[in-house]
Amino acid sequence: MKNELEMLVMFEEDRAEQNVTAYIPFLKLGVHGDTIEEARINAMDLVEIEIENGCLQGVGIQIDAQIETIQIYNVELVVMFEIEMGSAEVTAYIPALRLGVRGNTTEEARVMAIELVKIELTKKKVDLTEENVFFDKLKVSNTVV
Repeated sequence: MKNELEMLVMFEEDRAEQNVTAYIPFLKLGVHGDTIEEARINAMDLVEIEIENGCLQGVGIQIDAQIETIQIYNVELVVMFEIEMGSAEVTAYIPALRLGVRGNTTEEARVMAIELVKIELTKKKVDLTEENVFFDKLKVSNTVV
């Protein structure tokens, strides 16, 4: 029997390295590519490998992370909150800073993320006006045996 997997993917462009990272929160794994399309293909391959290894049997649509925008000092930043399966911990990742924090609840992680951004903004001059990140859904067929 076949069902379709739908997983959130974060694509993050790295101008210094001239590549794109595709991170899949549900798998806690990522891949690289020279372009967004290559990173997407590599992410699909990664999911297919996980299916072949039996890691995703019977898994359907995943609610593995939530995306929010926070505003600090008139700057809007995207934050990805990942809930750790089997644990009460929540990770808040701020792509513009390439930094994250961990809390016991989403609210605690949100507060810590805001504090982290404030610290980073006062420590150094950080250009946060342009984020090179976007989120999309990856859909692949999963054969259940």
